[in-house]
Amino acid sequence: MTGPPVLRPTAVSAGPAEVFWELGLWLATREPRACRVDEERPAGPPGTGPRLGHAPLRGRGWHATVGILDPASIAVLTVAPGASAPPGPPGPEPADEAQGTVTLVAAGFGPAAADLADDLAAHVRAWDRADRPGVAGLRVDAYPKPGAPAPGPGRTVLVLDRPSTRFVVSHA
Repeated sequence: MTGPPVLRPTAVSAGPAEVFWELGLWLATREPRACRVDEERPAGPPGTGPRLGHAPLRGRGWHATVGILDPASIAVLTVAPGASAPPGPPGPEPADEAQGTVTLVAAGFGPAAADLADDLAAHVRAWDRADRPGVAGLRVDAYPKPGAPAPGPGRTVLVLDRPSTRFVVSHA
């Protein structure tokens, strides 16, 4: 993530916590390359900014975002150039900077930067078109493997088969 990113606009605005929890859940259930990236920001010499300086979720001393990766490349969600994440509330305790909304951009790094940034931006737009499903209405059913029903039509988003259990994740 040290070189210049390949940027792909999404035309989607969301609050930082919504990105982290709602969109993060969307990615986790639909994209096997999904990841979360956190950066602690130790004090350093002036001019040595954080690599996740445009991450949508920020607190005192840390930045975080979601993205997708492959063995040699990564794409993460960032705040649109020229904008900044909203400031967090003042106070002695670390506080996340999850006030207001930001316009999201997929930023790709590495040899497959453009492909990953395109894929991540497509996920963001699909999540937005699907009315931004998140944790509200989330349902996880677990069935013993012998005789487990096949996933039904409707809002099933993920089926996880384990040796003796089938998990079906859906939205009500």
